Amino acid sequence: MKGNPWMDGATEITDCGIAPGSSFTYRFVADNAGTFWYHSHSATQYSDGLLGPIIVDPAPGDADPIRAAFPNKDADDHLMLIQDWDHETSDDILTKAGPRDSYPGFIPAYPWPTTTILMNGIGNGTCDVNQCGPTIDCDSQSCLNLRPPMFGECNSETHPPNVFVCGGQWTRFRIVNVGSTVPLRIWIDGHNMTIVAKDSVPTVPMEVTMVSLHIGQRYDVMVNCSQDPTRQYHVYTTVASELYPAGVTSKTFSTSILKYSTSTSTSTSTFKTPDNYPWQLFEDPKLATLDLLEFKLKPLDQNLGKIGPAVKRIILTTEVNSQVENQLEEWWTNKNVFVKPVQPLLLGLYQGMDLSDLVPSPTVGSLGQTYSTSMLNFNLNEIYEVVMLGNSWETHPWHIHGNQFSFIKAGYFDRAVVPMGNSSSRCGYNPESPSQVEIEKVIGNFTEISDVLTVGDTFAIPKMGYVVFRFRPSNLGIWMLHCHVSWHQAMGMSTLFSIQDENGFFNLKPPPDDFPICGSMATWKALSTDGDNYGVSLETQYAFLGFILGILILSLILGILYILIKIRGIEVKFGGRKYANVDEVQMDALTSE
Repeated sequence: MKGNPWMDGATEITDCGIAPGSSFTYRFVADNAGTFWYHSHSATQYSDGLLGPIIVDPAPGDADPIRAAFPNKDADDHLMLIQDWDHETSDDILTKAGPRDSYPGFIPAYPWPTTTILMNGIGNGTCDVNQCGPTIDCDSQSCLNLRPPMFGECNSETHPPNVFVCGGQWTRFRIVNVGSTVPLRIWIDGHNMTIVAKDSVPTVPMEVTMVSLHIGQRYDVMVNCSQDPTRQYHVYTTVASELYPAGVTSKTFSTSILKYSTSTSTSTSTFKTPDNYPWQLFEDPKLATLDLLEFKLKPLDQNLGKIGPAVKRIILTTEVNSQVENQLEEWWTNKNVFVKPVQPLLLGLYQGMDLSDLVPSPTVGSLGQTYSTSMLNFNLNEIYEVVMLGNSWETHPWHIHGNQFSFIKAGYFDRAVVPMGNSSSRCGYNPESPSQVEIEKVIGNFTEISDVLTVGDTFAIPKMGYVVFRFRPSNLGIWMLHCHVSWHQAMGMSTLFSIQDENGFFNLKPPPDDFPICGSMATWKALSTDGDNYGVSLETQYAFLGFILGILILSLILGILYILIKIRGIEVKFGGRKYANVDEVQMDALTSE
């Protein structure tokens, strides 16, 4: 999306969304090769399945560093879209999880543990009649009552499993977590995996026995198909329970089959449920903790290995707001609950509209939280450092649109553990944020050059931990930074990064003529039939409209005058000269005297 934020598709940030019954074609230059995915950004719509993969191959003539390191002329790439799936619609789940206008005494029902895990749309379900998980205080349960099956009796293994074929020695698997709620773990019986790319960025190869992916993350892994070619092997996907809040587990899993192209056997490896395959058995000794795996994947391009000093440090604290009296659940950043603009923000600012006409007025809640369209401003090509603190009892996956971050630190603060059940605890953790002194002691000085751990656009803040990244804004536009847990984003866990140059957004190329618009944007667009008004301020357009309106009014007066003269023969006097018939007088004589 370099230089083309109009194709970002974030509803009310760039456009009004695609209206029912209409269509829109996204046109953009694919300037980075790798594994990507697309999804709806309207409410929680993608949680109902509006998503898909995008694979970008290197341009003709460009080398593929991954294929160069793992040559295999007979192998195909395999795509694995893994996700948690719920039996209820996303709207119903969000309503039960805690709308802002909840009534007194409302108890939120959170959609976990998940009931179904899918791989490429096929998987296993539990056939549970409810989902029961901990409440926000972790000392009691709330449940989602699930609808009974609409098409006969529930069958947890309705479909045959996916079958992936190894065509040679090395086969690439492009794995994407497209879920809504939970991180997922994947492994293959009898085979290790070598991670070679993260978030479309090639990385230094790292061999592991399993990988855990947070929502939105994309890993490319190479599998060495060098085992017994007469056998078939199970591919497992299950919930990465170590990244859940304390005490929350899930036995839901899904399986697929890996076979070799030369195999004609239907014999598979001994099937074991995740209960018999505990995740601890797969913890690679080279990795300190599984939830920090992503920060150990160094970029293959050595030019990305360091980043310069920052001009400014920004601290963002993320946490949950849980009101005891109403059991209201909201997620905020720096105590702000994100509220979407009332009109497309980037398009309005590009047209010169005032910010106050595009976003709702901030309001303050009962706990001092602010409800507003929070936005951070960044100057083009200056390096900034952002510290994100996870003041929460669960790991949160975050995603930035239109940019990549260079991550320089990640870990945990040394916090005192508060016993479970304590009124000030949140699932066994002290909810207080670390002090500024502690932050500076752990993270260091932002005015120095720093080594880069990894590069990407999706990352996870460890529970009660921190992540530090730097970036050099180079892509004009307004970009969302949001939690990729669908329900958390819907409940306010987002903010905006506004990247401008000395001319604001006016150097952007105009959006296409068929760009989805609404509200006053539609009125403005009606002034232009060819898109020439893009980039012209509304004040200029209104002045032009006023001039045209004045000409029309003057023409109307002159027309009426002309009719009266024709019909009644009225004398008209201009500058002492009489004209009995205006028909015989030039228009410039009428206007100049």
